[in-house]
Amino acid sequence: MTEQLMAARAIRVRQISSRGRNVVIFRENPLFEYFSSDARADSVLLENGKVLLLGPREVDPGFINSENKDYCIFRPFFDFREGKSCSFGPDEWFGFPLTEEYRFIIEQRENISKEIASVVSEMTVDDTEMGLSKSLKTRLCMQGLSHYYDPVVAFDQNTKNVWNRPGSNTLKKIMYIEVACKSEGLTVLFSNSFLATNEEEYINKYKESIEAQEIVKKKFIEGNTTFQISSDLERYRNENLSLTTPLYPFNYHAIPGTNETIKTGDIAVFDLWFKSPDFSFRRKIAVMAGSYRATIL
Repeated sequence: MTEQLMAARAIRVRQISSRGRNVVIFRENPLFEYFSSDARADSVLLENGKVLLLGPREVDPGFINSENKDYCIFRPFFDFREGKSCSFGPDEWFGFPLTEEYRFIIEQRENISKEIASVVSEMTVDDTEMGLSKSLKTRLCMQGLSHYYDPVVAFDQNTKNVWNRPGSNTLKKIMYIEVACKSEGLTVLFSNSFLATNEEEYINKYKESIEAQEIVKKKFIEGNTTFQISSDLERYRNENLSLTTPLYPFNYHAIPGTNETIKTGDIAVFDLWFKSPDFSFRRKIAVMAGSYRATIL
């Protein structure tokens, strides 16, 4: 874990401990990686401002067991785990990202973007959606990143699919790539469309995506409401999907949904679609609200 995240983790542990409850996070929980310094442990115990590793002492004499420990279990966890679920969730701990966290997410997203650009630059006319998806997964795994799901790759007509299953199609004019990785327990998202043509219809959709991104950065700010944002971006929403999705483990505003006021530090992923009869130019943008302008994560 980087020094910047070590500092953020210490702050989170103090916040959780201030509730007066000991908390266990099992390894199946995505946040296990955030709090654990050892992947061999079964779980972590957050107790009195400290992080303790739980697991078999045969594996490591430094591990402790949970006997005689009073704690609640942070969701999600497997049904066979013994213990009581915590009455609070990540929305109370991770209402907004700390400075160290959002800087780490931005840094990781930029690294992922570079790796994807490198793989794309090596493509040939014979590369298929499935082949590219596998190449992306291999390259990112080599960087120590774990995937929530296999990279989504869609070429041409398949870019109209909400969740394309990569197949044997080869690239003609446009492709969509989406990668969701877990790094140190935080979600890092890359999502964008790439053009392999100079045709005006495709260029115009790219320009629309830039315009929509600017609207997000200008409108997803302190004091604006979700109804305002929904109105400004409705034409860029896929009618079968919500405009926004969460970025685990942070809070987010569901749009469309109830009218809520944006606060600095709020997080959301805007799923933007720019559709034509033969293709869709798609881009998901993870952003954090600011007082005057949103920051892309």
